[in-house]
Amino acid sequence: MLLGEDAGWRTPFAVLAGLALAVTGVLAAVLPRQEAPATSVRDEVAAVLGRRVLVVIATTAFGLAATSTVFTYLAPALTEITGFGATAVSTLLLVHGVGSLAGGLVAGRLADRSLGATVRGTFAGLAVVLAIFPFAVPRGWSAVPAVLVLGMLTSATTPVLQSLVLRHAGRAPTLAVSVNVCAFNIGIAAGSALGGGLVAVDGGLRWLGLVGAALSLGALVISYAAVPRSHDSLTSVPA
Repeated sequence: MLLGEDAGWRTPFAVLAGLALAVTGVLAAVLPRQEAPATSVRDEVAAVLGRRVLVVIATTAFGLAATSTVFTYLAPALTEITGFGATAVSTLLLVHGVGSLAGGLVAGRLADRSLGATVRGTFAGLAVVLAIFPFAVPRGWSAVPAVLVLGMLTSATTPVLQSLVLRHAGRAPTLAVSVNVCAFNIGIAAGSALGGGLVAVDGGLRWLGLVGAALSLGALVISYAAVPRSHDSLTSVPA
């Protein structure tokens, strides 16, 4: 976004595409080579239709709906409510990205220790931050840390939810992981649409966080069916 302000959309698009290719090459070089498990289409479909996998997919959809309800309209909120200019908003989105990087790394480590506790902690934390967000965003000094923590917790959902899918899908995880990625996109689309409906109401832009908090609590409740407390000590798939 910072590049796009001066150079238009083509330059950042080309930069991001180049970075994606470079990262793909690095991953191909450093990741260990191992044979893919031999599974049939029936095994893959059966894994997706397993109750625990379906619960994780539902958790993913609710969780991403919660975060996208706010994030989709984060820039308008920071300009219209907080009063930041375009450059400051771009910088804050970069802060959100830094938080996302940190959140993903930390959540991956924590998930290896206790996947269930990490899932519940992530969604409980999201619910709290999203509930506070409408009261933090009107002031610049509180909006900045709120955006940073939101980025951390938003990104933390990805490794823990994918680890859950891998755990429950067993030896046929390929289709299950792909469907869970679809659930990420469904949640993003649903949250954006829900947020758009609220933004259309006078004054609704400020209160998006409360809707997101409710959705995050829904994801938290559903997650108990994916990993009951009694299973917290099970060995997790490394995130």
